[in-house]
Amino acid sequence: GKFTSNLPFLIQFEIERFNLRSNLCSNDFGERLKTVFLAHKGKSTLTRELISLIYEEAEPHSTTTAPYDDFLKRCSTNNASPVDFADSCLFLFHAKLTETGTIELLPPEPADVSTRRIHRRYGSHRFLDLRCDEKCTKSLPFLKGHLKKHLREDNKLLELAGRNYGVLYSNPSGKTVIFRLFAESGVGIRKCDEICAPRVAACCIPTALNPGLSLTKYMKRMKLSFTATIPSFILQPGMLELIPDIKADDGNNGSIMTDGCGLISREALNKVYYEYTSNLEQ
Repeated sequence: GKFTSNLPFLIQFEIERFNLRSNLCSNDFGERLKTVFLAHKGKSTLTRELISLIYEEAEPHSTTTAPYDDFLKRCSTNNASPVDFADSCLFLFHAKLTETGTIELLPPEPADVSTRRIHRRYGSHRFLDLRCDEKCTKSLPFLKGHLKKHLREDNKLLELAGRNYGVLYSNPSGKTVIFRLFAESGVGIRKCDEICAPRVAACCIPTALNPGLSLTKYMKRMKLSFTATIPSFILQPGMLELIPDIKADDGNNGSIMTDGCGLISREALNKVYYEYTSNLEQ
């Protein structure tokens, strides 16, 4: 029904993961889902009540609730929105590529506090890690070819759980390759928040300032955006100035001495330190 497009992304994801999409029309599950949705719409209890109904439908012979039920309970008590907002950052989403080339969604992973700077900017719900082990070699050429287009605006998107995903980068981990996807548009994403994966990547690594960046270096630097950080003072565009690199007079065409470095004023440094120590104490 039309109401399903207004369901939180976590609900859409779990409906897809449990393969309950057809049940929305084939039995009374859809009507029960709609009844609960209308009864709790706009309330902090909405997500937990809908998840309980989904698990009741998907695992009728089990008394087990969602593995993250306690987490949702705390969210509803604190009036926190679990997903669909950048300042929530409460869930991480994963999937894996099977040997047949299909994508299997994995259980969402609760995350009380996100320490990753890119999650703080866009919301952890916009990202999905797609894991591919060595047995998926038949399917990898498609994804590898897709990945090479990461700087293009017209890249082909993967559609999962009502969202359109573009590839940001891959992160080899032993015999497993993890493709980090970004939800450009779809369920739970407002029109004004739609953004393509290449633009997100450009925010992490301004390609105009990094000409000739190899794919290997690109992947390593993208990974830094997903490492744990402590929030600090955010410099505004007017506070930044692009200056030429400092080169050494070493007779070697001038070795660049400022790769990855820059200059900062005492005032800005004090601001950074103050914000950093304040967030560190929290």
